[in-house]
Amino acid sequence: TELPAGTGSIVYVVDVSGSMGLDLDSEWLDRLGRAKRELRRSIDSLPAAWRFDVLAYDCDPRAWSGKLQAATDENKRAAGGWVAALTPSGATGTGLAVGTALLEDRTNKLVVLLTDGDPNCHSLTMCGNVPPDVHRADIRAANVQRASINVFGISCPAGSAMERFCVDVASDNGGVFVSVR
Repeated sequence: TELPAGTGSIVYVVDVSGSMGLDLDSEWLDRLGRAKRELRRSIDSLPAAWRFDVLAYDCDPRAWSGKLQAATDENKRAAGGWVAALTPSGATGTGLAVGTALLEDRTNKLVVLLTDGDPNCHSLTMCGNVPPDVHRADIRAANVQRASINVFGISCPAGSAMERFCVDVASDNGGVFVSVR
């Protein structure tokens, strides 16, 4: 999916919670396998003039770099290797992860979130089992630079609370929601 970006930078945020290890209905890959495949394709397609980073999260985020890096062939390979090694475990702290991505570099105006939705642990302002509406509010509050947050909902059942969360995060932040099966 083509996404507009005026700043030449992007931060990818990928959910690696335990539910991402569940099989997809339509493919032989699990949800995380599908996310990793598409993420690597996107990273490989970045123009050399761009900067990027990748954050993975369960209850806590961890970054490939921690700051935007030039989209050189070497950095793309390094990020791709890091992505390939990701494994699913834990719960889902979407608010904390997306908030961390937004805080990493306030000049970045494009965030891509790959998730199956339904956050259920830490957010920016609360720890423990945090309801989705707090995650959503924390993401809105952290987005002072008004970055576009585009959400790719992986195997979110149509009409479910999982899909609603993904749609709302994209809508709140000037992004698009894409359902991935």
